[in-house]
Amino acid sequence: MALTSIAATELADLDASGSDDLRVRYLEDAQLPDLDGFEGRIASLGTSDLSAKGLQRLMKKSLPKLTSLEFSYGKLDSATLSALGSSPLVEHVKSLVLRGALGGAAGISALTATPLFARLEALELSDGDIGDDGCAVLAQAAPRGKLKRLGLGRSNFGSAGDASNSKVDSKGLARLVAAPALASLEELAVSMPIIDAELAATLVGSPLARFVYLFPGSYQTRREAPKGGAWFTFQGENQMPAGPPDGAYFGKTTLSNAKVVEGSGGSGVFSDDGRYAAIPVWEKDSRGQFTNKSFVRLISLQSGAGADLEPRATGSLALYAMDGKSVRGIANLEDERTAFEAPITALP
Repeated sequence: MALTSIAATELADLDASGSDDLRVRYLEDAQLPDLDGFEGRIASLGTSDLSAKGLQRLMKKSLPKLTSLEFSYGKLDSATLSALGSSPLVEHVKSLVLRGALGGAAGISALTATPLFARLEALELSDGDIGDDGCAVLAQAAPRGKLKRLGLGRSNFGSAGDASNSKVDSKGLARLVAAPALASLEELAVSMPIIDAELAATLVGSPLARFVYLFPGSYQTRREAPKGGAWFTFQGENQMPAGPPDGAYFGKTTLSNAKVVEGSGGSGVFSDDGRYAAIPVWEKDSRGQFTNKSFVRLISLQSGAGADLEPRATGSLALYAMDGKSVRGIANLEDERTAFEAPITALP
């Protein structure tokens, strides 16, 4: 069945006898009466500036094909979330987006106690106020659900040069990564400018490590080794010209052993044993101009010696794991991201 995407304002002019399933966006109070007659066709619904009274009216509706629901930038308190999660509206919903609509651990506690949470396969909580306490509640509640995709933040290339992660820091994310019920997630969206030793240690050997890395569009980043005792910081200087609309940052990475890597990216990683650092470096041609390709520089924290690894990658590199055999990451986050792996043939 085809899925037709329309703004809610178009419902009044649409023939209710059509057969296509509908993705309705930007629903406001004024369009609530226009939903009548389309109950059997609406598969996805997104609201915009819906009032508390309007939400109460919406929750009473039964939409048997509705599997995806989105609320954006309108705070839902705990009582509202409890009512929503048990309402006729969400009886078949499997994907829920609360973008900027959820505040604090109390909201997560209310949501995860509802029948809706037990059915959800996808949950996005970006631009919210989750924090460490919210992560702890979500980790504890995870066994009651069957999440496949979890979104906690978003990343933006461009003048902002930073990322929103719903106030989730290393401590909170470590709790989620350590939760056995979340180990089978097929997608975890979170953007981290800082990864501390506790989170780094939790990521070693975790199947979720592939989703957790320092975002290359951040102006400043910091990562600590899994066992502590070593760290590096990245300071951006300028952005690469490629990207939507601008690219990842290049700048300077400073390691705790005083080694400095110029022309680097901000998304490096330490080896599992904490003895080596892998730093993405932007390639330059013979004239000293950036080529929009990058590679990995492997550095011994003890001796300071380095070795450049192959292959080269197009665009930025976000590195997330390094064992004794290879460095792994994601390439070209600005465009069409691809898996990246550089074999380690010899250690410096």
